[in-house]
Amino acid sequence: MSFVVGTAGHIDHGKSTLITALTGIDPDRLAEEKRRGMTIDLGFAHMILPSGREIGIVDVPGHARFMRNMLAGAHGLDAVLLVIASDEGVMPQTREHLDIVDLLEVRRGLVVLTKADLVDGEWLSLVRDEVTAAVKGTSLEGSPVLAVSAVTGTGLPELVAALDQLLASSPERPDSGRPRLPVDRVFTMSGFGTVVTGTLVDGSIGVGDEMQVVPGGRFVRVRGLQRHNEKVEKVGPGSRVAANLIGVDKKDLIRGDILALPHSVEPRSRVCAPARAPRRGAASAHRDRRGREPRHRARRRRDRARHNGMGAALPGPAHRGRGSRPLRAARPEPGNDRRGRILRRRRAAQASAS
Repeated sequence: MSFVVGTAGHIDHGKSTLITALTGIDPDRLAEEKRRGMTIDLGFAHMILPSGREIGIVDVPGHARFMRNMLAGAHGLDAVLLVIASDEGVMPQTREHLDIVDLLEVRRGLVVLTKADLVDGEWLSLVRDEVTAAVKGTSLEGSPVLAVSAVTGTGLPELVAALDQLLASSPERPDSGRPRLPVDRVFTMSGFGTVVTGTLVDGSIGVGDEMQVVPGGRFVRVRGLQRHNEKVEKVGPGSRVAANLIGVDKKDLIRGDILALPHSVEPRSRVCAPARAPRRGAASAHRDRRGREPRHRARRRRDRARHNGMGAALPGPAHRGRGSRPLRAARPEPGNDRRGRILRRRRAAQASAS
């Protein structure tokens, strides 16, 4: 049984360093990431926990300019590690990432206080209190808080044990016979051709299966599959998958496309999606006393949403708290023809932008 764990947190709080210390794999794969010393795109690693459970780890960028990439990696997680630097505490992207995790309803997680070797016990106690207040009212309320140091190794064994225990209560992913692979990375390999990666949901796929790319409708065939860098003939739901495809070029695929069984998923341009206002105080740093966002920030947020393909809300009454409102996608998005809803990642992005 395989699980997917993601990171969340502010830039330079030690997410990638923590993953390297846990797995021995550096998730920063781009030359620019290594040169600048910061995560730009999604990174991936894997490890085997003491119980024998296999987990794939998705490392997300913490910079506000790469929020689109973070959203792509936050889809389909079994658990999340909210990483907060002990010497800085809760920062703007800590709260923003926490809001996204809350909107995606990821209810299993650990709060990891990194760089614990740089602070004393009194300061660490203050940070713990701040973290407890920050996660109150979210899906991570009550999550264990662990202090670690990736440099000295302090707290890492306890973190691994806590993660193993956390996933012990995670239910098995349902196999409804309708596999969908949301694409979060596309690349080519010499001698193999086009390869896509993602977290498989709602079904299993095997070598030789015919699939369809949505939107677009192009039919492809699975030439090969890998899970955690090992070749496999078949993978089930909840697995991090790399699929080698026949019948499509890299230029014909983008992040956000879906691999599904032929004619099982239809693209939609309008949906009615659940919407929820941000938690009180979650984004108060850029709002006035009445909770209004400055015009230049609201305009920038709308422009960024349209640029990222997230679409925009159709005219209609605003909602406070929970509710629904119609949304129009910037391009046709893959939808579930049985439930009539778009991907959770898109839904969360729309809800946070509304």
